[in-house]
Amino acid sequence: MIKVLRQSMRRAKGLYKGIITFIVSTLIASLLHLACSMSSTEEKTADIKVPLHPIEELNFRKYLGQNLVLFLYSIDDPRVQKAVTVMKDLYYLRKEYNFEVVGVSLNPDKETAVQDFNQSNGIAFPVFMDSTKKLYTRFKMTGELGFYIFDRQGKTLGGKLSTATPQNIDLERYWYGYAAKYLNIAYIPEDRPVLGIKPPVPLIEGKALDGRVVNIQELYQNKPVVIVIFSPKCSHCRNELDFLSSLYHQGDLQGRFEIVAISTLDKAVTEKLFLNKKYSFPVMIDRDKQFSSLFPSFVGPVPVSFVVDRQGRINSFHAGYTQHIKDIYLMELRKLAGLPNPPLLVKNGYSGEQHCGVCHEKEHIQWSLTKHSDAFLSLIRKGMDDDESCISCHVTGFGEDGGYRG
Repeated sequence: MIKVLRQSMRRAKGLYKGIITFIVSTLIASLLHLACSMSSTEEKTADIKVPLHPIEELNFRKYLGQNLVLFLYSIDDPRVQKAVTVMKDLYYLRKEYNFEVVGVSLNPDKETAVQDFNQSNGIAFPVFMDSTKKLYTRFKMTGELGFYIFDRQGKTLGGKLSTATPQNIDLERYWYGYAAKYLNIAYIPEDRPVLGIKPPVPLIEGKALDGRVVNIQELYQNKPVVIVIFSPKCSHCRNELDFLSSLYHQGDLQGRFEIVAISTLDKAVTEKLFLNKKYSFPVMIDRDKQFSSLFPSFVGPVPVSFVVDRQGRINSFHAGYTQHIKDIYLMELRKLAGLPNPPLLVKNGYSGEQHCGVCHEKEHIQWSLTKHSDAFLSLIRKGMDDDESCISCHVTGFGEDGGYRG
């Protein structure tokens, strides 16, 4: 018994030592990266003015084979400084994650002012002067600040405009989180559980669609809570709400957890959905992003959801909704509700590390500190995630039933 206890203690010490080492090394790497970036910025901008180029010289074919971030900006926009901070951060990460950053100035009559602005703000990426607002018109922009992300084939992946980013949202955090999502940057928002650290849920309080007052603290003190940020027009969102509603009303989880839905659209559209579906859990209207902006992981695409325990800690985060996530939801909620929790694994295929991590939390943390957890992302960073000769060694079950399909 003593021998087993000692072995367990050694394993625990090794695990926590690994976590501390990982965190410390990550912090050191981040500080070194920041120092190098700052040093590089000072070196590039102290004596050198990065030249401006006419828009006619911008050749999109040059960037095929890697992702591209196209940043359109006016030096007169009140939030341009925050946007530039994001683009500078992305620029210094571009080689590591196989993408490029290109700027497009929307101040055709202020060339000298633009060059002074670029130099004083440490802009080192190439900037083209859109003298006729050709790209502005092509992308049907509103406002004078935004960016677009293109994949390696030149297809648009997504983008953000300042006009679609409410003033109450931190543009810098919001834009960086969005870009990191599409560029596969290793970015962990403050509300995302990581290495056993479960962040506190934001204190949400307000009136629901049916008039009742929702206080997230009062809810989680009694039962686990699932918070879903959704759009009534999103089919995946409706499927997720349908599934959660079925758990809410029947089966072993009936009455054992709560749901709070946060709608990104207006009252009329949301009310129509809830009346039609006869959902009985509270929904909060959040057209101005008052509630959803409290979650750094929310960067626009929906659904996103957070599973909160009775201590008010975010235990898990889900982006999007697929059939795969249903069993994970069941296991997570049964665990928090204190119910029997047999593993719901795929019988004729591959379940994935999320299934295992629900019950084997410490083992999952340990695995997360190994190179195996980063195997596929390492291909993305090298731009080789479509090379089948490489993929087969970096994923599980490549080409097999239930395995990786691309």
